[in-house]
Amino acid sequence: MKKTPKAIGIINVIFGAITACVGINDIDYDWGIIALVCGLGLLVSGILQLVNKTGKVLGILQLIAGIAEIGLACLCIDYDWGIISGLIGIGMFVIGIIETRNKVGKAKHIIGIVFGALSIIMGFTDIDYDWGVTALFVGIALLVCGIVGLAVKPKEDDQNIDAAPMQ
Repeated sequence: MKKTPKAIGIINVIFGAITACVGINDIDYDWGIIALVCGLGLLVSGILQLVNKTGKVLGILQLIAGIAEIGLACLCIDYDWGIISGLIGIGMFVIGIIETRNKVGKAKHIIGIVFGALSIIMGFTDIDYDWGVTALFVGIALLVCGIVGLAVKPKEDDQNIDAAPMQ
């Protein structure tokens, strides 16, 4: 089994914690709930990646977070934070599908780069508002993790190799 580079987990933990804090600060508003769901999704994904619990567990978490974000986007699609939520939700959902199927490859990293870049653009558009900050932080996390995922070759997990007994 391939190990996820630790840098991806660390990035997700840091940006997930920051985004969750933005969400807690604005919990009374739509964009606060959106930020909280994004932040918790990134934070828990990062923790799972750091302890190397990737695959179906991580994929299901990302699917749930993606569905929640898409649902929130449908409730407020007329506003910028609804569009931001939809972008992030679709990105997390597609990455979750790929992760659940245990596909090792470039697709999930490329999707992270694309949706990260789109989120960063939306973030800079609304940088004066909390939902712009949310889009910026989540976009940076997706973009950087995608770049790191493409640049770093995953290592083999030594714990899953059945060694023959020495004779």
